[in-house]
Amino acid sequence: LIAALLLATAASATTVRKLNDSQMIAASDVVVVGQCIQMKSEWVGRNLMTRYTFKVDEVWSGAAKKTIHIVVPGGADANRKFPVATVYPGAPIFMPNERAVLLLDEMSGQFQGAYSVVGFNQGRFTIGRGEITAAKSSASTAEPQLQRRERDALTKLRARFGQLIAAKGAR
Repeated sequence: LIAALLLATAASATTVRKLNDSQMIAASDVVVVGQCIQMKSEWVGRNLMTRYTFKVDEVWSGAAKKTIHIVVPGGADANRKFPVATVYPGAPIFMPNERAVLLLDEMSGQFQGAYSVVGFNQGRFTIGRGEITAAKSSASTAEPQLQRRERDALTKLRARFGQLIAAKGAR
């Protein structure tokens, strides 16, 4: 892994336009609350991509299955003689068990059926980093506090995006 980080390459310059909430909602095909349950980097031609699998807890807009895939440029391949990693500044990197509200755009072509995050990292709103899962496994007393923190974050995000989502659905 250390070798992979030493050999990490930054992708060629990527410019992402700053989006406001209305633009992000307009660009999204689905808005979901989900938890990252798997990640796998794979080569697509000469590009390293990472496919994240999310378990969908709630669908706020659009239609999504119970499990979705998000494809992001970049990743790590430790199965080579010289491990390599590719990083795209601004591209989301999800952690195992991370919970997030995700504004997603459906992909086409060879990634048909998968999603990309709107505006790279702009359409990702982390509400938990798997602490509840860890608290449950360690019989911690922190679990109720962590659940309350996630609930509060969800409430704020629902308030932030609720009217925009409703207005988009009314069109």
